[in-house]
Amino acid sequence: MIKESDMALYSRTGSFGVVSRLLLYFLGWTTAGLLFGGLPWWLLIGALGLLGWHYIQLQRLQVWLHKGHKLYPPQSTGIWGNVLYGVYLLQVRNRSRRRRLASLLRRFRRVISALPDGAVMLDSQGEILWCGEMAGPLLGLQWPQDNGQRLVNLVRDPKFTEYLESNQFDQPITINSPKDRLLHLEVRVVPYGQRQNLLIARDVTQLVNLEQTRRDFVANVSHELKTPLTVVRGYLETMSDSDLDPMWLRAISLMGDQTQRMSQLIDQLLVLSRLENTSNDYLQRTVDIPSMLQNIIRECQVLSGERKHNIELLLECDCSLKGNESELRSAFLNLVANAVHYTPDGGNILVHWRAQTLKSQDGESTSAVLSVVDDGVGISVNDLPRLTERFYRVDKGRSRDTGGSGLGLAIVKHAVRRNSGELKITSELGQGSNFSCHFSDEVVSKPAVSKCIGRT
Repeated sequence: MIKESDMALYSRTGSFGVVSRLLLYFLGWTTAGLLFGGLPWWLLIGALGLLGWHYIQLQRLQVWLHKGHKLYPPQSTGIWGNVLYGVYLLQVRNRSRRRRLASLLRRFRRVISALPDGAVMLDSQGEILWCGEMAGPLLGLQWPQDNGQRLVNLVRDPKFTEYLESNQFDQPITINSPKDRLLHLEVRVVPYGQRQNLLIARDVTQLVNLEQTRRDFVANVSHELKTPLTVVRGYLETMSDSDLDPMWLRAISLMGDQTQRMSQLIDQLLVLSRLENTSNDYLQRTVDIPSMLQNIIRECQVLSGERKHNIELLLECDCSLKGNESELRSAFLNLVANAVHYTPDGGNILVHWRAQTLKSQDGESTSAVLSVVDDGVGISVNDLPRLTERFYRVDKGRSRDTGGSGLGLAIVKHAVRRNSGELKITSELGQGSNFSCHFSDEVVSKPAVSKCIGRT
């Protein structure tokens, strides 16, 4: 801060004082010219002296700004005292601002370094600006040795490279740590500032291992239960054909129904386990979606039977998909069958297959959308976020009546996701539901047509 004693060193003459001094200066040279003769020469000498004085002051200012190491400016009077004093005030304010910013930056780095996650600051070219301490054991980075290095050159993982270069950071990805392949890292990128990114790497090894243990347990238990259930069903079917007391036949029939229901549950668990644990790359082929939907509609009309639902198929495009035919059929059949189960007798169900044009910075792209719309009982807003969880049922009593297990939508979500799609659900209680599967242009194998090509 500036002291009062220091402030006294500098002149703070106002504009009136500066003009007065200038007038007195030239009045003195004019008087000398009148007294001694040669007025123009005396005025010229005065002007040159004034210019020389200003030049000397400019030189002193330049030396102080660029070569000097002192905080305080050189002493001067008049207008140059004001100029030097103003520059001094600007420097004091800038130094104070820089100290505050440096203090904030140090605190920010200490906070980031104290987190159990690895933090890396990247510029627009993906080069490292700064990284925290945990970036070392998690990502194998060293600070400041890796300053200015491209992160993709240090973390060599194709999935990670594709993620960074895509600039699509809505969802995190999971990769193996380059320092220890047994570590699983969840990587999230948060854009900030002018095309800069903050990368956060979190150790999720324990969560990944627990999830894998759960998947293995479900798969193993399902396989182990399938064989004894098959044996029990065989004996129950044999006993139901025998000449037994009607009371025993009724009990055997009930046991057979429950065994059948448990067998279906195990089959669904096995399907879900396969969707979670296996790759479907080798089963990719072009799937004729319009033909598949027509077959599904016929099956669901038989499923509806005496309930006489009005099931309508609207085909607005002839798009086919590149994917796993079995998984896509399972997903679409589940959606239409659910609509049949949860729509009142005589209700309306619309299956709509259409193309959708999306605009982005890279241009236009065509995606395909399957919608299953019904005017059934609808779903509460509170239940929508959990609807695709395993074994979650909105109305447990009604689900038991319809044979629901709570696995159908979980299977749909995984099957659609494995085929480059996304399941979206909108519903209102008492107003029906809309289940839609959105597929990216990467798997749409035929161009869409604008006209309606079929309604059944």
